[in-house]
Order: sequence, then C-alpha cells, then structure tokens
Amino acid sequence: MRLRARRILIATLALVALPGCPDRDDPVVMTTAAGEVRTDGEVLEATRALAQAVMESVLAVRPKLQDPAVRELATELLEDHRDARERAMVLARRLGLELEPTPLSRQVERDAEERRAWYVERRGVLLDVEWLGGIRERLEQARDVLERHLVPTARAPEVRELTQDLRRLVADQLARVDAVPRAGR
Repeated sequence: MRLRARRILIATLALVALPGCPDRDDPVVMTTAAGEVRTDGEVLEATRALAQAVMESVLAVRPKLQDPAVRELATELLEDHRDARERAMVLARRLGLELEPTPLSRQVERDAEERRAWYVERRGVLLDVEWLGGIRERLEQARDVLERHLVPTARAPEVRELTQDLRRLVADQLARVDAVPRAGR
C-alpha cells in the first residue's frame, strides 16, 4: 500500500499560492473568479493538471540538482506524478467523465509555466536546498487543498479513494523531503 500511495503522487504537490486569491495561506480559495471544484470530473481534472505541472517542474530542475539523494527524490516525484496523472485520466474514462479545463486547472497550468520558466532562466546550479524548500512548501499547501477542497468534494468511491491516497502520499512525501540530508540546514 505504501508503494501504491507513493506512486499516486500528489498531483497537488504543484500547488502554490495562486494570484488573485484573497488568502495566501489557502492557495485555492475558491472565489467566483477562480471557480469552484464541485464535481468528480473537476477533482480529476485538477489532479491531472497538478500532476502535469509538477512533472514539468521536475523535468526543468532535475539536470541542475547536484546531490544524489535530491536527484533521486526528484526522479521519484516525476514517476509518482506520471502515475497520478495516469490514474486520474484512466479513472475519468472509466467513470465516463470528461476532463475539461476549469478555472482552477487553467490557473495551475499558468502557475506551472511561470515556475518552469523561472527554473529554466536560472543560470548555473539551482541550489538543492532551495528546491527542497520549495517542494516542502508545495506539499504543505497540497495537504491543505486536499483536506479543505478535494477530499470533501469527491463523491464517487473511486475518486474519494484517489484523493485519500493523495492525502496519505503528501504526508509520506513531506517525511521524505525532511529525511533528505542537506548541507546548509
């Protein structure tokens, strides 16, 4: 079960405080402008978009990481997000749900593009400690989003199971990030 949970990586890992949200501590405050996550299809689309966003961020960063333990963690995050994205897409097909972009998924994609561009623009080596700190922050935000928005919204048992697996995975990933030895702590 632990491996399965790890493999479903928190699509929500990619969450950062979204521009325009009234409360920066709650990265996905659902305002009228941002839209609400109301259906299983929207939960799955948010999961897919978040997983894709993290995959792109990891791909942009991985070549710049120096520490082997940090590179290994980045590789595992990439694999986990691929699995989470695939699981959300397969589940949507099986349930007959269309994954259409929502205001939330569009915002996540815009944010991911900005983050990816920042990583690409970095000259020299991206500090491993800096990247780990950013991942930890996103995991904490993902935990909040899962607990406040996605887990309560999921209705179908399979979608509820996915969001609960992701919540467990977030806790596991937070522990793994904290366990990576790093200089400068």
